[in-house]
Amino acid sequence: MSKLPSLAAFDLDGTLFDRSAQLSTATIETLERLSKPGLHFVAATGRSHRSAAPRLSPTSAIRWAVCDNGAVLYDLEQAVVTESHPLPRDSTMDTLATIRASTPDLAWAWESLTQGFFWIEQFASLTTLPPDKWQQIDDGSELPDDMLKLYLAHPEMGALELAAHIRDEISTDLAITTSGAEFLEATAPGVNKAWMLNRLSQQLDIDQEHTIAFGDNLNDVEMLSWAGTGYAMANAHPLAVEAADAVTALAHDADGVADVLRQVFGWPNFID
Repeated sequence: MSKLPSLAAFDLDGTLFDRSAQLSTATIETLERLSKPGLHFVAATGRSHRSAAPRLSPTSAIRWAVCDNGAVLYDLEQAVVTESHPLPRDSTMDTLATIRASTPDLAWAWESLTQGFFWIEQFASLTTLPPDKWQQIDDGSELPDDMLKLYLAHPEMGALELAAHIRDEISTDLAITTSGAEFLEATAPGVNKAWMLNRLSQQLDIDQEHTIAFGDNLNDVEMLSWAGTGYAMANAHPLAVEAADAVTALAHDADGVADVLRQVFGWPNFID
């Protein structure tokens, strides 16, 4: 990269956030002091905009949030969804029916752009997600037209094992990944963080080579490969490390992103 980056993208959980899933004081200070015209800080997360926006509110330095693993682009300054790319309803319903037929005890949930989160009872029992933020439905409910993500879980299989089990059924109908949680996350075919970051970079007239990205898990792999320079966190999954160009010296709970930003932009490292 011959010049300083014009866009820096950050995964949130396990990357920009600390152990409490918040922005640390050092990270906020770093973002605020480095923020300037022509430099775009972008959150890129599996979280919904409903979940990400409040946690990013301590700083005004991040204007854009790529949410739902690339299915949504959210303008934090204007508090509005500027792009959304839902799953194709009919083919997703067919794929879900096929997976259910081959996978007894499958549990699922989904996120609607306009209505929020919905889950069947079994899904709630298999995850640590806060039930007060989700709405229970029965297993015969039809999927909505504006479904951003489909979640899949199983009582006897972890996320990666479940992904391997259903690989033949999903074909090219779903883009499957995981953020390290106990469930799989599916978006529309081809939709991921890198895909939406590429769209945003084009809108901002920024060359791909002038971007950097930070991530820690499997839903960051495409983003780390796409960026001009991809940084896997010191606490990252091995596949994220493999996709990246470099690894941060410090983990997410030690302000690893802030440490690299200070080095990249010529600011002395002052983490105690």
